Amino acid sequence: MNEAEKIRITTAESDQDLQGILSLQQQNLPKNISAQELNSQGFVTIEHSLVLLQKMHTAEKSIIAKIGDRVIGYNLAMTKDFASEIPVLSHMFSQIEKITYNDTALHLINFIICGQVCVAKDYRGIGLMDRMYLHYRDVHKPKYSMILTEIADHNPRSVKAHLRVGFEIIHSYSSPNDTRWHIVIWNW
Repeated sequence: MNEAEKIRITTAESDQDLQGILSLQQQNLPKNISAQELNSQGFVTIEHSLVLLQKMHTAEKSIIAKIGDRVIGYNLAMTKDFASEIPVLSHMFSQIEKITYNDTALHLINFIICGQVCVAKDYRGIGLMDRMYLHYRDVHKPKYSMILTEIADHNPRSVKAHLRVGFEIIHSYSSPNDTRWHIVIWNW
């Protein structure tokens, strides 16, 4: 069995899984990677705490990719209830209040939020993000009509990957620090 065949896509089930998410997250924060890597490989924006991940996990389960006990990818599940828990997302939630999608106010649609997606460096380019999003859809589609997230314009690898999976850009805006953001949805 080759290494790709050993990869298991599942839901996070334990604090050990959540610690694995936090470890991978640390490896991909802008403060921990070079500018060249940030531009070519992408990055994650938000630094979560274990307590916050535990709360998110209680509301909805996130998706992880594992080899053995090692988390090599994750796709965080977040409900609208966390709007006030993560200050950097306040601008996204205020934008959601203004957007109409298919003639319906977006904030009235029952969607789930991808709180962050990340794949370990050694496992990029083998379709792992796509596999995690497909599992995410399978797990959360019975309860939610779509998934929503936002992506920084200066993270083109992430924008391209999300469009490849099936997301569409429905709104773009600039935050007060002049970062350009794209709100994307996958209407599954």
